[in-house]
Amino acid sequence: MLKAFLDRYGSNGLAGTVAVPVMTGGWAGHYLAVEVHLRPVLVELGATVPARGLYVTEPELGEVDAAIARWAVAAVPLIRGALAAHEASDTASVV
Repeated sequence: MLKAFLDRYGSNGLAGTVAVPVMTGGWAGHYLAVEVHLRPVLVELGATVPARGLYVTEPELGEVDAAIARWAVAAVPLIRGALAAHEASDTASVV
């Protein structure tokens, strides 16, 4: 379903978008799948992906808020910086 959704976007269809790759999986051994498979697709579509993706395993789903909080410690400052940069470039191009 994700592929069918993303196929609707053309080349650079996500340009100007800050994206966060998110995946769930059954085993922590697949942790890099979000970086190896999903991040490149988003970047190829033109999105800015400023932080590592969020990968949550099935056992963590019961405490997903805690998993997100751990990820957010490093990711949120990077995402805020990317959003600020996009805002600044949008303002500069409008003026």
